[in-house]
Amino acid sequence: MRLDPERSMQIQHQLGADFVVAFDECTSPLDSYEYTRIALARTHRWAERCLAQHAKTRRDYQSLWGIVQGGAYRDLREESARFIGALPFEGLCIGGSLGKSKKEMHSILEWTIPLLPDDKPRHLLGIGEIADILAGVARGIDLFDCASPTRWARNGALIVSRAIAENPEQRLNISNARYALDRAPIDPSCDCYTCRNFTRAYLHHLHRAKELTYYRLATLHNLRMMMRWMSEIRAHIRAGRFSDCIAL
Repeated sequence: MRLDPERSMQIQHQLGADFVVAFDECTSPLDSYEYTRIALARTHRWAERCLAQHAKTRRDYQSLWGIVQGGAYRDLREESARFIGALPFEGLCIGGSLGKSKKEMHSILEWTIPLLPDDKPRHLLGIGEIADILAGVARGIDLFDCASPTRWARNGALIVSRAIAENPEQRLNISNARYALDRAPIDPSCDCYTCRNFTRAYLHHLHRAKELTYYRLATLHNLRMMMRWMSEIRAHIRAGRFSDCIAL
């Protein structure tokens, strides 16, 4: 299948997506400055074509979000933030290569976000670690998406609250032998279907047996914990105590 900006918009519209993203080129952290510059110009041309096609075939509830690219190069990121931010997108995403370390990712956000309009939400693509979400929110990010919670679930890593966490990642490995006879829920504070109905011991058995039920139950739990975590962040922001949330 050949994909171009017009076809990408048509497919997303037909799928009924309410959050439609522009067709862009996501460059690799291994790409050179020169290649990233060429790809950025292509992404900017595509952004304008996406807007034109979106206006023709969108449904009333569908919004189109632009994507800021530019790799880990400051001048390209700033150029892209200004260009994409000036177009009539309803929201703005920051995507592509975010550097080779968390420090580089933080720098990229600090270069980019101040140049984006304040009246449009900002979405950070592909980032989902708890510490990274806090760092993103602190720099002005509103939304996140990431496969991490479901990938952790498949691999036996279940998210727990800070009150019972034994590591900075706030995850327990349900395949560990210590959980084979553990009758407690994954997290006593969690109100998800899995925690209300199943024990760590049962989930340990399902995971070790590679029973498909495990993957659904673990995924439900991890997603619920992430939603609770985001609700907690919003509550701290509303109360003017976001710095306390970082320190927890």
